[in-house]
Amino acid sequence: RRKISAGLELSSERTSNELYSMVRMMAGLRGKLTASFSAYDIKENRKSFPSSIALQLFRVSGDPAADYDALFNALGDPVGFGAAGRDGGALDETDWWLGALAESDALVDGTEPVKASYEGVVEGLKAEAARGSAKFTEYDGKVLSCGQELDPRENTQVVMSASRIETAAKCPFAYFLEYVLRVKKPEETDRDDFAWLDARERGLLLHKVFEEFFETLKAEKGATAPEREKKVILEILERTIDRFKADIPPPGDSVFQAECAQLRLDAGIFLILNRELGTKQVFSEAVFGGDENKTEIPAGGGKTFLARGKIDRIDKAGPGEYHVWDYKTGSTYVYEEKGFVSGGEQIQHGLYAAAVELILKKTGDKKAKVTCSGYLFPTEKGTRDGKGGIFPRSTDRSKDFQETLKEILDLIGGGNFMVSPEKDACRFCDFADVCGGDGAQARMKAKLTDPANTGIARWDGLKGRK
Repeated sequence: RRKISAGLELSSERTSNELYSMVRMMAGLRGKLTASFSAYDIKENRKSFPSSIALQLFRVSGDPAADYDALFNALGDPVGFGAAGRDGGALDETDWWLGALAESDALVDGTEPVKASYEGVVEGLKAEAARGSAKFTEYDGKVLSCGQELDPRENTQVVMSASRIETAAKCPFAYFLEYVLRVKKPEETDRDDFAWLDARERGLLLHKVFEEFFETLKAEKGATAPEREKKVILEILERTIDRFKADIPPPGDSVFQAECAQLRLDAGIFLILNRELGTKQVFSEAVFGGDENKTEIPAGGGKTFLARGKIDRIDKAGPGEYHVWDYKTGSTYVYEEKGFVSGGEQIQHGLYAAAVELILKKTGDKKAKVTCSGYLFPTEKGTRDGKGGIFPRSTDRSKDFQETLKEILDLIGGGNFMVSPEKDACRFCDFADVCGGDGAQARMKAKLTDPANTGIARWDGLKGRK
């Protein structure tokens, strides 16, 4: 350190400097000074020795030639937690409790005195016992006496969306926190220094590009050559990038250029998938379920519920035949190419297909039928081969969709907001820190085996639907 700079403090000088700073501070004090030191190291389970400052202070107050033995004799026995009894000498409330419980060599059971003094502890112990029992209780997520208030089939004030239903299927407790209690996780304010757009912002940018691309070609009418399509989408992309850059400054030019290059590549993948579809897009960003456009979705048993959403794309495949697509700009991690409802966690395609048929029939196409509804992954990240992907879902399985939907709505309507016992349920969940984690999941697995818990008995059947 001395070779680096003469101004750097050496370790041998640090103690002297700290001692000088302490003495200078105390020299400026007026009135009475009380000093103390830690006499016992709890972690190491041994007595600790005081600093030389303690001895100097003792010498100033009396004998200038006093040593440590004189200091210890004058101080007497140390005062510490656990040494106090009921009759006094406690440093604080915690010390009093420890003293009261340490009447002998072993701590006595203080559960009842504590319960008598703290009502909150009583409720906490009651909750812990209920969670540990075989019964599914209000401490596990059961809402008692909820009536029809939570059931969207009975309460028209509850308007469902695809993400809302899928949340309930993934973890009913997360649904309860977000949509019933309306708990929101605070937004992250720190941005990644090595990324320009986060996943949500990037998805929003691409959605805007795809929407404007459709509107532009629609205005031109007629078929367009691939070269023209490429020119149009790249021009739209550059304008959209400029708008986003003005609102969200990138952390550096190299990061910005790298992400722009990736966006251009994804735009090219979109064009390839667009041609592979072989259908004509007729609507983009179609909104349903607003205040003036209520959309009632069949829920089985002659009942319906109100739904809302925004459909990315509706294509016409033939006379009265339509295909519905939702753009996914993330990965296909949770999507199976030939899956259907994935335990209720992917019902968007069924919900949107039902909504589109209702909307088109209301607007005059009485024979409108959605024969395909699914997901487009128009990005390099979308699939393992980096070429994007088309994941269609048949609409012939409407019965499976209806039954899946009913099981989810039965859980919600019955107030059965259990913690999901599935191992991936907490992945990317905003409420993973408050649900109880692995312990809550293990308890719920055990409760699901008890036939008396009829409210959550349908869970295994729901998760068995692929």
